[in-house]
Order: sequence, then C-alpha cells, then structure tokens
Amino acid sequence: MQSRKMSFFEALANTAIGVLIGFVIVYFMSPLVGLHPTVYQSLGLNVAFIVASPIRSYIIRRIFIWLEFRGV
Repeated sequence: MQSRKMSFFEALANTAIGVLIGFVIVYFMSPLVGLHPTVYQSLGLNVAFIVASPIRSYIIRRIFIWLEFRGV
C-alpha cells in the first residue's frame, strides 16, 4: 500500500509534468484559435491548474487506496 506521503509526492510529480504540458499547449496552440497570450498570461492561466491538480490527484489516489483496502 502506498503511504500518504508518497501519494502526495506522486501527485506533485504528476502536476509538474502536467503544468509543463499545459503551458506548451496554451502558449503554442492558443494562436490557432485567435488568442495570442504572452508568456506571463500563459503562466497565469496555469496557476489554477497548479493549485488544483495535486489536490485532485491526491484525493483520487487516497479514494482508490481506501477502496482497495475495503476489497471493492
């Protein structure tokens, strides 16, 4: 079983990778739909994801570990 600490670190690693991918997508794909964000605007759009993603990942991971423990 994965510890709470390792679940948290996994969620952070997942978030870091997601932020990099999200930044590239927002910055380079936005002009295709008529938006032209600056680097700072692109980073600003990712701030919400930076905060929400590890929380979401951690909660989902802990739910699945709890379900596994219960034998579901």
